[in-house]
Amino acid sequence: MIHDFVDKNKISVIVPVYNVEKYISRCLDSIITNDYPDLEILCINDGSTDKGLDVLLEYARKDNRIVVIDTKHGGVSKARNIGLDMCSGEYVAFIDADDCIHSQYFNVLYRTINSRSADVVLCKWERFSEEYKSSPIDILQLESKQCAMVELLNTELSLNCWARLYRKSIISCIRFSVNLEVYEDGVFNNEVMWNNREKNAVIIDYPLYYYFIRTNSATHTHNFLPARSSTIKCYIQKAEFYDDSIDKEYWVRSAIESAFVYRYYAYSQSEKEHIKQANLYIKASLRIIMRYSLFSLKTRTRFMVFSAFPGVYKRINKLD
Repeated sequence: MIHDFVDKNKISVIVPVYNVEKYISRCLDSIITNDYPDLEILCINDGSTDKGLDVLLEYARKDNRIVVIDTKHGGVSKARNIGLDMCSGEYVAFIDADDCIHSQYFNVLYRTINSRSADVVLCKWERFSEEYKSSPIDILQLESKQCAMVELLNTELSLNCWARLYRKSIISCIRFSVNLEVYEDGVFNNEVMWNNREKNAVIIDYPLYYYFIRTNSATHTHNFLPARSSTIKCYIQKAEFYDDSIDKEYWVRSAIESAFVYRYYAYSQSEKEHIKQANLYIKASLRIIMRYSLFSLKTRTRFMVFSAFPGVYKRINKLD
């Protein structure tokens, strides 16, 4: 059911949960003890096989802001999309179930997005592996930088859907791709920025989100080929986003060079579907190169030769 109303002050927090029984309590504690009271906490249990669902239900009994949705396993993208379909707040935040947030996370992001009349606000984030510290801060002294969506595309901050607060109106028609195994949030953000290039974004120059490093997470255990495929899709989206500029050349070059590496490894592992996908990425990159006059004849010729002879590209660039 998709809500037809929006609570003007409410922040909908979407937490996909899959086999994180060991960490979910730490995550939820950091959310429910936050100093912003008007939260809707949507915990989507993505078919966990551990006791994570029991933990969620226990938290929901104690805090009526927590809503637990139990679904069959379909991946993090499907889980986040369920949250997007159900959320009723004016603002949306994504938090991974093994991560944590600063005790003033929502208050800072909410005040910033409104005081700057922004449509999305981001904060810096830091990694932790054992403990995290949430020291008090002076909200009024936090430095923030207002920028256009197009500028945000060129920073590493564009790769994640967490460590930010979205106005729901700018993501209401956008969903995560369920066909990507990793970097699905980077593709999601590219689409957000593409569709909202005239909107404003604000970056808070302070770490308010804590990203937990664990060796068995999806990002650390992914297969090289699907990970490379997702990355190239991000690059192509970025290349398409820009008008004639040095940025378009940078991203299309990144896309086509990564596609060659992707195809080389796909050939080496006899992965026919990945070989096919690599060729599609190369063709898409070449279409961009041929379509825009900013690319010189030399550049176009070189990429055409490389697309026909990947071995030549490998020797010239010494790719392993």
